[in-house]
Amino acid sequence: MTSLASHAGSGADSRSGVNALLWMLGAVLLVRLASLGAYPLFDNTEGRYALIGRLMIESGDWITPYVSAGVPFWGKPPLSFWATAISYSIFGVSEFAARLPVFLFTVGTAWLVFVMARTRGDRSLAALAAAIFCTSALPFYLAGGVMTDPALMFSVTVMMAGFWIAIETRSRAWGYVFFLGVALTMLAKGPVGIVIAGIAIGGYVLVTNRWVECWRNLPWISGTLLALALTAPWYIAAEMRTPGFLRYFIIGEHFDRFLIKDWTGDKYGAPRTRGYGTVWLFLLAAALPWCATALSILIAPAWRQRLFGTAFPRSWLLYLVFWIIATPLLFTPAKAVLWPYVAMSMPGFALLAAEMIERSALPKIFVKLGIFVVPVCGLAALVAMRADPAISYVNTQKGIVAVFQQRSDANAKLTYYPAVPFSAEFYMPGRNVSPPGPNELAQLASGQFAAMLRGWFARLPAATRERFEIISEMNGSVLLRVR
Repeated sequence: MTSLASHAGSGADSRSGVNALLWMLGAVLLVRLASLGAYPLFDNTEGRYALIGRLMIESGDWITPYVSAGVPFWGKPPLSFWATAISYSIFGVSEFAARLPVFLFTVGTAWLVFVMARTRGDRSLAALAAAIFCTSALPFYLAGGVMTDPALMFSVTVMMAGFWIAIETRSRAWGYVFFLGVALTMLAKGPVGIVIAGIAIGGYVLVTNRWVECWRNLPWISGTLLALALTAPWYIAAEMRTPGFLRYFIIGEHFDRFLIKDWTGDKYGAPRTRGYGTVWLFLLAAALPWCATALSILIAPAWRQRLFGTAFPRSWLLYLVFWIIATPLLFTPAKAVLWPYVAMSMPGFALLAAEMIERSALPKIFVKLGIFVVPVCGLAALVAMRADPAISYVNTQKGIVAVFQQRSDANAKLTYYPAVPFSAEFYMPGRNVSPPGPNELAQLASGQFAAMLRGWFARLPAATRERFEIISEMNGSVLLRVR
């Protein structure tokens, strides 16, 4: 059998294989796009970031993101929130509009992967690389989740693509693209993206000794000025609008969080503490199923022989390897890590995996199956969620809010204990309150409503629990009414 995107064979066969691959990729992206509004916003991340975008529209303040009325959000720069707010202004406030920007950031990253692969080979390699990227577990997941990671992934990829194409083709324009990526990274998530790209590019230049090309082919002075011109105004305005932002964001979020044990300055919670090196396991999970495909090529003698029987440009291989390992290297000493952190590695992995599959002449049936593994699993999860909207592991307040609105009048308030979830505020703005403690909760008048996680309800004093009747149980939460 021949590979789906093999260089061998007639031109007609090659074009047919590329077209088939692009059609499959288009179908996957179309289904992902159509699914964006088919499931509720999840707490805490999706609910929080979707709410920030809505508050930006309502307040008219495009400088300071707010996590609630009058409470600034210093945890992230505004690129993702700007994109969400613009989407709301065009399509209205909805789950679809909240998720559309992250989908577009992911598609934009896939396009950059295609462009980079195209500089290395024909359209078959480029199409394969883009397909691998879009159908890997983490990019497929991020394409439909309201987070800041897709914007950072896109921005870092702009940097990596701009640098590589600039030094390979001596293109001044792509040199400026690199610095545009620097600016986008600072507006997407801050210095961390520049550090990751710096580790990858610095390691590559050091090993390959391409210092002269690096200096000559990038507009370091004018490019740096361009990046500063695009980013400094917002950082200055943000600090002037809410003093203390720079100290918290630059020092707290990027140094204290990782260097100070049990740091207590985090304003927005912290990732779960995990074992050192867990980020490498996250990388393997993020690259499923294609990491298994790559390992199979290395293990199977026939495929391995074809892979190593063709010349693999050392410079290109090293660039991809450094790109892939830069993020996990940075976070190996960290215990507070999340799965999306490795998103910046995924474009580099897709490019390397495409090269491996192309050179090993992997049978095309494996490529076709690989493309649909993650999308099919995603659709299955969506079907299960739609079949049972109250399912306990879906962390959202959409169902509880809907029942409350059906059972109460238009002016009624829903009291959440111990705090109002972000998704509740998104779906029912201005009608949620949060009591300071269980004593105040016990003082609610007859007929008033309350909601909380089932676990919180179980821990209330027995006398307080007896005052309530359970109206509904959905998604691990209970809707209560005072008897």
